[in-house]
Amino acid sequence: MKMNRREFGLFGAGAMLAVTSLAQAQGKMRGITDKEIRIGQTNPYSGPLSAYAAGYGRVELAYAKMINDRGGINGRMINLISLDDGYQPPRTVEQVRRLVEKDDVALIYHIFGTAPNRAVVKYLEGRKIPNLFTGTSGDGFSDPATQPYTLPLAPTATMEARIYGKYINENLKGRKVGILYQQDEIGESLRKGLREGMGADANMIVKEESYQVTDTTVDSQILSLRAAGVEVIYNSATLKHCAQAAKKMAELGWNPVHFTLNTTTAVSRVLAESGSKLQDGTISSMWHKNPQDKIWDDDPAMKDWRAFMTKYYPEGDQTEPMCVLSTCYMQALVHVLQKCGNNLSGENIMAQATSIVDLQLPLVLPGVLVNTSKTNYNPIQQLQLMKFENGSWVPFGPVWHA
Repeated sequence: MKMNRREFGLFGAGAMLAVTSLAQAQGKMRGITDKEIRIGQTNPYSGPLSAYAAGYGRVELAYAKMINDRGGINGRMINLISLDDGYQPPRTVEQVRRLVEKDDVALIYHIFGTAPNRAVVKYLEGRKIPNLFTGTSGDGFSDPATQPYTLPLAPTATMEARIYGKYINENLKGRKVGILYQQDEIGESLRKGLREGMGADANMIVKEESYQVTDTTVDSQILSLRAAGVEVIYNSATLKHCAQAAKKMAELGWNPVHFTLNTTTAVSRVLAESGSKLQDGTISSMWHKNPQDKIWDDDPAMKDWRAFMTKYYPEGDQTEPMCVLSTCYMQALVHVLQKCGNNLSGENIMAQATSIVDLQLPLVLPGVLVNTSKTNYNPIQQLQLMKFENGSWVPFGPVWHA
């Protein structure tokens, strides 16, 4: 695929890794030395959502090592300190305080999860520490007026759900809709978005079932949705419970039109481990290239990504969309840090992060551009729908705008 002039390679613009002069910026910058940029994050390396760590934290640590092996960013090495919070907000607070007060990080980057991010926003804002590219699709993290140091990257859960609602309106009108959702803030955002997208047709929703993240199964919820005569199921569960729901549906021989979150596109791998499979026709969405999609086999950016994974994370799953997604996050981070030059103060990091214009990241779908400004803290607002067919996800239709 020919790259346009706004694209840059896997490792950033050609000069990204060049060693430049290390002229000292005015004043002392926290987390910054002539040789190092200290960056902090937390991930659920343990606990009920630990499956996500293999696709996020471990990929990002490997990517940082690759960047360092190639000279770092303007001659400084990335020191990514990634700590386990077990997806427990109190533990997130504890670990972030350690990162800020003991490790003296320059910024916090891509904390996984809505509740963990929510738990530390005020703390980081109060200290004017950049909280870049939050690992959540929850609402409320893109408000420059009240949270100028907090910036997400991906479309919000409300945006994603709104697009599914619009699709249902246009293509599945009159069918009974059911929702499976996690009983927390993100679950409420997803319910809200679907209803917004469906508009006046939200009365098609005949049944809603919730679960707790600690629940061992969602079998009873699936049985309840089936008993209600649901013909379209919006399965907004996270990875483990999404897989459980899909497995139970297959066991029942129940095949409604099935929507899943774009953060659960690896559900087919999880199901394979349990001897079941995702049913053909399942619909999800994506804003980045899918390593399962053969259309990208000869794509230069995908080839570069596979070479990176083979060398720096050989145990990683190269069919795993999450591994591509987390690489996109790292590419966005590197882009911002490169733009900062030698001024890596918190103020300048945020200034560069909020002045991105039509950035086409190498592993983001063509036409899905990153844009930010002092008043726009929603960098990506587009999604491509896709269907699960014969063991892989296949894109269909146009790119949808939230």
